[in-house]
Amino acid sequence: MRIIKDVIISGSIEPIWAQVVSEDRLNITASGGDGDAPHPYEIFEVKAPTRLSYRSIVSGHPVITTIELSQKGKRTSLRVIVTGWEKVGHERAKAEMPKISMEWEKVLGSIKRDIESSTK
Repeated sequence: MRIIKDVIISGSIEPIWAQVVSEDRLNITASGGDGDAPHPYEIFEVKAPTRLSYRSIVSGHPVITTIELSQKGKRTSLRVIVTGWEKVGHERAKAEMPKISMEWEKVLGSIKRDIESSTK
């Protein structure tokens, strides 16, 4: 089981990368979707400006979030993949995955709006 979210943003990769790796964004996305304070997270892979992977804890179990960016002409593809739900357990994953998915939709929408409004 995994969550995959994709968005295409009109803009170059560098300002999008800057938003993705900002401490505020990582804190929001490491909250586990439970609305509480952000959980600790550990970045274990950085290939600027195209890939970032980190571990965070959801329901006491580690999940891995990978953020991938690729330039597509004047646009940038931004993909988020969240894995590790097998260890959380089926019932808990069914409860947590929709929350995390919705949080990512909000974050990606916010990044898209911020970048595209700044280029107009």
